[in-house]
Amino acid sequence: MKKNIALLLACMMIFGMTACGSKETEATETPATETTEEAVKEEQQESFAEISIEEHMKRYEDQRMDRKEAMKLVAKDRGISKRDVYQALLKD
Repeated sequence: MKKNIALLLACMMIFGMTACGSKETEATETPATETTEEAVKEEQQESFAEISIEEHMKRYEDQRMDRKEAMKLVAKDRGISKRDVYQALLKD
């Protein structure tokens, strides 16, 4: 009886180690996904660079968003600080 229990526990340990070993493939796939997300983010920032900050703000304000929230989103979209957005809007 003790031998059967010991054999059963040994088999469970082997299957447990095998299940943990499959995580290596997931770890190698993660950087590719991050690279894709970074590329998409850079592409979006480049597309926003084609329009002025005022036009960008107007798009958000046309969606009935308050000015402060629109400024936050413009800064996030362009990858700049909110202060830079505010300063650009003051110049005009």
